[in-house]
Amino acid sequence: MKNFTRKISTFSLVAITSFLSVSPALAANPDGLYLMVRVWMGSSPEISGWYFKNGRVSNRPLGNIANFDFNAAAKADPDKTGTYTISGKKMIFNWANGKKQEGDYEPGDHGGFFWDMGNFTPVQPFPAGTKLSGVFEGGASAGYGSVSNAHTITFSPDGTYKMSSASSLKSDGRNGNQLYGGASGEESGTYSINGTTMTMTGGGKTRQVLTFPYDDGSKGPAPRRIMFDAIMMKHTK
Repeated sequence: MKNFTRKISTFSLVAITSFLSVSPALAANPDGLYLMVRVWMGSSPEISGWYFKNGRVSNRPLGNIANFDFNAAAKADPDKTGTYTISGKKMIFNWANGKKQEGDYEPGDHGGFFWDMGNFTPVQPFPAGTKLSGVFEGGASAGYGSVSNAHTITFSPDGTYKMSSASSLKSDGRNGNQLYGGASGEESGTYSINGTTMTMTGGGKTRQVLTFPYDDGSKGPAPRRIMFDAIMMKHTK
């Protein structure tokens, strides 16, 4: 699992150094698609995609955001869809499930902002008809590495993919006992990208994941990184 751990640690370092560099500046209210990164002690950064438009918000905007249906999203996913307001230095969310959430709001450079320990960076969705080509790697960990997972996906421009996954679990060794476990798997199938949604059919099932490109400034083929639900995957080959 050494290589697996290295992938997790490398991404954590890149995320912390790349995403926490926004300096305070005046900015308009949030509008459009954003990458949110929030760093937790002992775990990989929390990563998600948010969409803001005309006082409404979704923090998992699956679909084509050019005509995103907030009303349908509120019915299907009420804990992730709602409205927002900014009052002074507070941003307040009223979710469709009836819950309210608020935190400190601070505008940043280039249309970005900070809220509730999260750094929000504007991003763009994939162009229509996008096909990927190459190998993408990424993963996440929690509990100081007690739970970890990693994915390697090879996308082909003919609309096919091959994915390998690995996960591990280990105890903290209390009372002199330690528990180690792990699993791995392979999957292949077809994929398509529409707006912020990647539809993958393989392994006897079809699923949708939130996706969009992100340029981290490093050298190599575009896109340098892609959002894959809650994982930021790096284009490695």
